[in-house]
Amino acid sequence: MFIACTGFNVFWLVAVVGQYPWMPLLILLLAVSWWYYLGAWRFSMLMGGLGILMDSALAFAGILVFDDPIFLHGLPTWLMLLWIAFGCFVWVCRQYIMTSQVAFMLLLGSVGGVVSYFAGYRLGAVHWPFGIPTTLLGLLICWLVFSGIVIALLNLFAAYCRRSYEQPVHR
Repeated sequence: MFIACTGFNVFWLVAVVGQYPWMPLLILLLAVSWWYYLGAWRFSMLMGGLGILMDSALAFAGILVFDDPIFLHGLPTWLMLLWIAFGCFVWVCRQYIMTSQVAFMLLLGSVGGVVSYFAGYRLGAVHWPFGIPTTLLGLLICWLVFSGIVIALLNLFAAYCRRSYEQPVHR
């Protein structure tokens, strides 16, 4: 668990600080993670897609503004890779997440998400036109809901994987 947390935080730092020049390293790290954790790619694509959807909605609403979006009100590619890596991180930590108290995981996800966005803001990776207090409150609410979705999907996805491996093979 400690190694997974450290690895994701290094990935986060490289993505947020390095951005486009460091994207080949981000892609390599993600590929190595998928190779090492064979089942992670499916869940990381699902979680990545949901995170990209959330951030796209926040960007479209003007809450998050990036200097170099790919398309109008879009997200930078490095941020999309970060979301996919977050999904991989959640998959790697799934046992801990699924066996922890839901209220604790909601709190951890909400606060962790907001702290991550605030750090990105302080590092100049994103701008907050609505100001710090309003944006922090909005992000806290978004991450509370998102954390609940993550927990629910993780449990559903894990149950699906268990069922698919337990089914007899008919020839």
